[in-house]
Amino acid sequence: APKPGTDSALAMAMGHVILKEFYIDTKSAYFEEYVKSYTDFPFLVFLHKLEDGSYIPGRIVRASDFLNNLDIKNNPEWKTVLFDKNFNICVPNGCVGSRWGEDGFWNLEMKDVRNGSNIDPVLTLLGNSDSVVTVCFPYYAGRSYKHFVFTNTNHNDILKRNVPVRKINFSNNLTTFVATVFDLFVANYGVNRGLGGSDVALTYDDDVPYTPRWQEAITGVKKEDVIQLARQFAQNAN
Repeated sequence: APKPGTDSALAMAMGHVILKEFYIDTKSAYFEEYVKSYTDFPFLVFLHKLEDGSYIPGRIVRASDFLNNLDIKNNPEWKTVLFDKNFNICVPNGCVGSRWGEDGFWNLEMKDVRNGSNIDPVLTLLGNSDSVVTVCFPYYAGRSYKHFVFTNTNHNDILKRNVPVRKINFSNNLTTFVATVFDLFVANYGVNRGLGGSDVALTYDDDVPYTPRWQEAITGVKKEDVIQLARQFAQNAN
């Protein structure tokens, strides 16, 4: 069992294994279809550039950010967007903007609210990106706190990880990079995708947040046990 108060570190390490083995190295068709249909993984996120040339994630991109609100009349500021397989911008059913003021779109059918066309959402921009940029993620386990004391880990408060992005033109003449939630999620976990950078893990033995090796110093659980648990957990679901 992990040390008291360290469950989140164990969960992050399990997530690292599951992402690497069931989403990156080998794709689970079941998992991919599930996250496309029931999570925010395909949605697009603004990236904001810092003075040093790196980026930080901003908010979710909305229909109201585009010229003519992407022809959305009802609640465009509450309708999020994604790319379909042809990299067209789509507005899927089920966004919070469809909850009020209209009928027939408050559901999770993979259709565009504007014309009812079927959508196959894009999870990752890897292989279809305009660029790869360095994105900064906060790291909170680098120090101990009064009410959360654990073995300190020797890592920077900011983790810099590379993310594939695409450039979009918006209604205010702003052209900026966006990333999918999925690509940001995988980058935050430090999973290696061949994009380079110093804060990614090449193996589970690397002491990089959030690997099985990393969590050992925090939880006291052997990395081999975390790997086995994560695999069995995911294999059972798959």
